[in-house]
Amino acid sequence: MDWRVVGRVHRVSPLVAATLVFGAVVSSCTVDPTLDTNKSLVKLYVNTSIGSDATLEAGESEQFVAWASYADDTVREVSSDSATKWQSSNPRAAVVGETGLVTAISEGSAVIRASYKGQSAARSIKIVPCNCIVPVITTTGARAR
Repeated sequence: MDWRVVGRVHRVSPLVAATLVFGAVVSSCTVDPTLDTNKSLVKLYVNTSIGSDATLEAGESEQFVAWASYADDTVREVSSDSATKWQSSNPRAAVVGETGLVTAISEGSAVIRASYKGQSAARSIKIVPCNCIVPVITTTGARAR
């Protein structure tokens, strides 16, 4: 289970007020979109919109999001920050790009991990076979020479 932003996000220059949900827990917080290197990082969270079962079909992509929580109760989205490093435990099943975009490759499972300034967070995902319809083209009356 992960935190997710719900409802409207209100900008209170330069801070943003948001409501976060973690299961049945609802919490309001202040999100700081600016980078302040003097803040004390408390925890890193990884979230995605695919829900708690975290299942993708082979060929699908999903944006994972990294949130940094600081000692002053602000939260900042750091998915594409140059200090954030993404990693897949099983690149044969799923790969992850520099900004957290995960692409499911083949059936299996993987742990997607984000690391940021000494903190890390991970999310397990399951990859199932693609339930795709593949067209079959046939020719009639053709002969090989």
